[in-house]
Amino acid sequence: LVWNRQMFEEAGLSGPPETIDEFVKYAAMFSNPDEEIYGYTMGGTYFWAPASIFYAMGGEVTDSGITTATGYINGEKSVAAYQVLVDMYRDESLSPLLLGGGGIGAFEGHATGKYAMIIEGPWAHPILKSDYPEFEVNFALVPRGPDVTTSSVVGGENVVIFEGSQNKDEAMLWAKFLLSEESQLTMGEAGTMPTLSTVQGNERLPEYYDVFMEQLKTAKARVPHPKWAEMDNAINNAYQYMLRDEKTVQQALDDAAEEINRLIIEE
Repeated sequence: LVWNRQMFEEAGLSGPPETIDEFVKYAAMFSNPDEEIYGYTMGGTYFWAPASIFYAMGGEVTDSGITTATGYINGEKSVAAYQVLVDMYRDESLSPLLLGGGGIGAFEGHATGKYAMIIEGPWAHPILKSDYPEFEVNFALVPRGPDVTTSSVVGGENVVIFEGSQNKDEAMLWAKFLLSEESQLTMGEAGTMPTLSTVQGNERLPEYYDVFMEQLKTAKARVPHPKWAEMDNAINNAYQYMLRDEKTVQQALDDAAEEINRLIIEE
């Protein structure tokens, strides 16, 4: 969670929200649609955007074996997570930016006092400091859900050795080097989030990495499935149906579950 300290202090708040309930409450406090000021914004409806709130509230896309989406993407906790966001949108504490409803971008709006909170990755710091050198960038853990769990979405790059590789021994040496502490620290200094948890707090790394490395302890990966892009699209469409009030949250996610199940069977 990226939060604008100046906006919080002006609102009489001493720090970022620690729970989803506080998150919703604070977002409403900041919002003034007539001035195009909103408590929270997200850049779109693709799954990555709501994923942190979704996971923090216990939402799941499929079962662990990726055999079904029924009872998961349309389960009670998943529905509750999307209902929170839909309610925020209707209450105008979530900006219309996610549906292309105008307004400035998330980074620009956050730095200029239009959006009190956004959810972004560690890349937000260099981008914001480059464009707005005087702006104080503040990070916090994603607010905790009802079961007192903070979570987020994790992504990035994978280091793999293909079965058909003709240089497996050399590739393994390279992989081991990349995962060495010295290599990880060097990449960290260059702006890449380290993979090794053992380097957390190392003085060679930017201080703001600490909150992200702490968040990674409970973060979840998106569904590791060849059809994930199509699954993402199904959830994306469902979210848009909800926001446009064309379907209830439950109906939209029921339909998404059916579509995801078809994709699982096809594979």
